[in-house]
Amino acid sequence: MKKLATLFLLIISFWGRSSNAQGTICNAAFNVTYINGNTLQFNPVITAGLPSTQHYWHFGDGGVSQAVSPAHTYLSGSVFTVVHYVIKSDSIGTVICMDSAYSTVQVQTSPPICNLVANFYSYQDSTATNTHTYQFVNTTVPLHSTDSIRWTFGDGTASNQVNPVHTYTNVGPNTLSYTVCLRVQQRDSTGALTNCISEICHVVVVNNPITCNLTASFYSYQDSTATNTHSYQFVNTTVPLHNTDSIRWTFGDGTASNQLNPNHTYAQAGTYTVCLRVQQRDSLGVLLNCVSEICHQVVVTPGTTCTLIANFYASQDTTSGSINTFHFINTSAPLNAYDSVRWTFGDGTSSNQLNPNHTYAQAGTYTVCLRVQKRGPNGVGLTNCISEICHVVTVTYVCNLHANFSWHADSLNNRKIYFTNLTNPVSTAATILWNLGDGTTSTAWNPVHVYAQPGTYQVCLYVQLTPTCTSYYCSFITVLPTVNCQQQSNFNFTTASTNSQLFNFTPLSVNNNAQYTWTFGDGTGSHSITASHVYTQPGNYTACLTVYQNANCASTTCRPVQVMQQINCDSVHVSYNYYTDSLVPNKVYFHTVSNYSVIHETWTITNINTGLVTTLSQYNPVHVFTDTGYYHVCLRAETSGGCIKEYCQYIYIAHVSSTNICNLQPYPNPGTNTISVNVALNLPEMIHVYVYNSMNLLVKEKHTDS
Repeated sequence: MKKLATLFLLIISFWGRSSNAQGTICNAAFNVTYINGNTLQFNPVITAGLPSTQHYWHFGDGGVSQAVSPAHTYLSGSVFTVVHYVIKSDSIGTVICMDSAYSTVQVQTSPPICNLVANFYSYQDSTATNTHTYQFVNTTVPLHSTDSIRWTFGDGTASNQVNPVHTYTNVGPNTLSYTVCLRVQQRDSTGALTNCISEICHVVVVNNPITCNLTASFYSYQDSTATNTHSYQFVNTTVPLHNTDSIRWTFGDGTASNQLNPNHTYAQAGTYTVCLRVQQRDSLGVLLNCVSEICHQVVVTPGTTCTLIANFYASQDTTSGSINTFHFINTSAPLNAYDSVRWTFGDGTSSNQLNPNHTYAQAGTYTVCLRVQKRGPNGVGLTNCISEICHVVTVTYVCNLHANFSWHADSLNNRKIYFTNLTNPVSTAATILWNLGDGTTSTAWNPVHVYAQPGTYQVCLYVQLTPTCTSYYCSFITVLPTVNCQQQSNFNFTTASTNSQLFNFTPLSVNNNAQYTWTFGDGTGSHSITASHVYTQPGNYTACLTVYQNANCASTTCRPVQVMQQINCDSVHVSYNYYTDSLVPNKVYFHTVSNYSVIHETWTITNINTGLVTTLSQYNPVHVFTDTGYYHVCLRAETSGGCIKEYCQYIYIAHVSSTNICNLQPYPNPGTNTISVNVALNLPEMIHVYVYNSMNLLVKEKHTDS
């Protein structure tokens, strides 16, 4: 027999709403007021009460509060469940009552922001035989593949391509100017057009017969040496650029400049469209009809200095085997890993990687732009510190080789695999090498291979068209074992957890070319490969599966099925008991109580003060609480018959044991009728004594003042 003293432990249990003690009303009901779409005000119905009233709020998105009437801002729109706990105590700290209430709130989302900025540039296509052919490059940001695009070329024609090529046909001996416009309209996730639209127009000068390969380009950055934070430096990167060329900058605020690399100070912060127009001159200084223009947006930040300077360089990627693949190195400074990075490669594609690789589909000259936007501390929130730069990349050769293949097994021998080469383009001059995944290779265009063992193999096809034009493709194939007709009809079945009369039948071997016939023993059947069946009455049945592949390969397997009566879940009752450790008062033992067998248990322990949730998936768990306070402990149990039951209680942990556990020393030991224990207390308080027998059953208890 042992005698134990448990100190400082107060355990309070609740199921449903709490009772009201000493005439004090404990009511956690509350009202919700919408301050705006994302910010809500929560007001309890009763705010006054006992000397000590504690409020705990859980807002459903991970946020918590202990304020009486808190306001909470949600970061996104959705439906959230808000829980309010109220705990009231008297003047000496004794808990009088507790209550909890919950409600769902609908958080509205703000209308989508349209940050679409249409932009483009154009250049004369030097690869075309017609000098009136122009390439138009769409530099709209942000640009998605689903956006609606409309070009009008100023000669009555139009296009919906991302980066169209257009040839002007009505050009005579004199130069003509055309106003080219680009209109972009965004679509939503369902493909429907939105109200987010942006349009821009530029004048394109079609000259005859001079070939113009001029490509205007520039970048800008905030001038860190200037005392005014609205001062920006503009750097002209046009190619080719001569000192006699005509230059015109417009800064988007009504001012302009003819300097090569001007410095401009804006009167106020804002977003401005800056355009650079370059026109070439001949050796005598006469203006030619070779004109190029480009525009970028410049964000002027208020107050703070932006020292960001975007920059990069490009090199051909020698590791890919294709000389039209380029590696782009971001040399922007200062640059953090969490800053926003956007590349546009001049062919209608883009990337947000720091140092991307990009493969061009066609030869040509492409203007690649890098736009960097700084984020706040720790990467939270985009700032107005933005820098952009563009460089021209020339792609001289394109390798359009794409390796690919398909495969299928022989109908009579699963280990015999037929491979079909789907490489495009097809060329008899190509070098072919197959790695078949089992240590063997082949140089045939469409090889046939018999694997010695079933299993999963990685097969790779390598195709070389020229020393610099190669492509490879790898894929996993599954080789099945040889078919045994006598084993094809073996099957398993399981009972649904929610319905004891619902059975799922699954064959052990699946062959899509075979015919499956199920009979369930109650006069019904199915031809599905896998079948589900509900028996209307409990009893004993014989289920059979017949698999027919051909006249020489068919088999049948039968198995007995016992169907039990479906349990009425209303008759199932689940609860739990708990007790604390005799030496560690914050160590609690839980025990499930049910009138039906329990298949699975899930326990959730919620700290009312912090909102922290601990989940345990085990039977009759033992949990050590690391902090004092109130906890909401819920048991979710699945019983036989698929019944789901949940039972919850509130418990209070008043003391967390230190590492130096006090082991009480009884005397005399062993004893017969009387055993004494000395307990040392710093302050007068109640002592709780519990006496257990050798079967760990409580046989006596006493509570006395110290």
